[in-house]
Amino acid sequence: MFRRNRKTDERSEYRARQSERATAAPLLADEFPQLRLLSMELGQYDLDGLTRISQMKQTLNLENTSSIVRIHCGNMDCVRGDFDLTHDLAEAAASRRGTATGELRCEGWRNKACIEKVRCGRILRYKLTLEYV
Repeated sequence: MFRRNRKTDERSEYRARQSERATAAPLLADEFPQLRLLSMELGQYDLDGLTRISQMKQTLNLENTSSIVRIHCGNMDCVRGDFDLTHDLAEAAASRRGTATGELRCEGWRNKACIEKVRCGRILRYKLTLEYV
């Protein structure tokens, strides 16, 4: 049987590196032992922030989820983008806030042809709900 060598692109390589980073990080339950529940409400918006492209609600399993919390950018052509909620979550947990809301802009490149020229710019609006022991 013949195997085709898959040519990896920059987007795939970036995602693989981020996945390795998340796998090497401690679990949420270990990083934030006082945390009992973490739920997220996420909405991705276009560059202007006017049109919602996707929406998701999720409750994370603290025993099985990495403490590196990254959300993929919905732009399928985005290179080296995505949204990292790790810092925002750590700040909220450290101050024992019940909710944290915010907005992040994707800093990746719009597509392969635009690398080093045009940023993706998609917007993630989020609400984290935290409960403690």
